[in-house]
Amino acid sequence: MIIVTGAAGFIGSQLMRGLNAQGYTHILAVDDLTQGQKYKNLASATFSDYQDYEDFLIHLTSGQPFEERIEAIFHQGACAVTTEWNGRHMLRNNYEYAKQVLHYAARHRIPCFYASSAAVYGNGQVFKESSSLSAPLNVYGYSK
Repeated sequence: MIIVTGAAGFIGSQLMRGLNAQGYTHILAVDDLTQGQKYKNLASATFSDYQDYEDFLIHLTSGQPFEERIEAIFHQGACAVTTEWNGRHMLRNNYEYAKQVLHYAARHRIPCFYASSAAVYGNGQVFKESSSLSAPLNVYGYSK
C-alpha cells in the first residue's frame, strides 16, 4: 500500500494519477474534505481507501500497526493558504503533522517523501538549499 496525504489537493491528486499510470492503485488517500468540492480531485484518481487526515494522525500516533505493509508515504498534505496568519494552525498542520508522519516512517523504515516549498526561501535572488538562506515572507513559508 502507498499512502498519499493531501490526496484531494491538486498536487496530491496528480501524484495519485501518476502512480495509477504506473500501475499503482492500492493507495490510501488521506485528506481533509471539509471543503467538499475537493472531491473532484479525488474522483480523477483510482485509490483503494480514503481516511480523514485527523483519523490518520490518530492511527499513526496510537501505536496500532496498519493492516497492510506500507511501501511508501508521500506527504503532500498541508495548509497551503499563503495568506493564513494563524501561526498556531499553520504550525500544527504543516510542521507538527509532518514530524509525526516522518517519525512513523523512520520507526517503520518506510520511504517518506515530503513536499516542502520554495516559500521557505522568500524573495532571495539566489536559490540554494541551505537553512542559512531561509527567509520566509509569511507563516506558511516558515511552517514548511
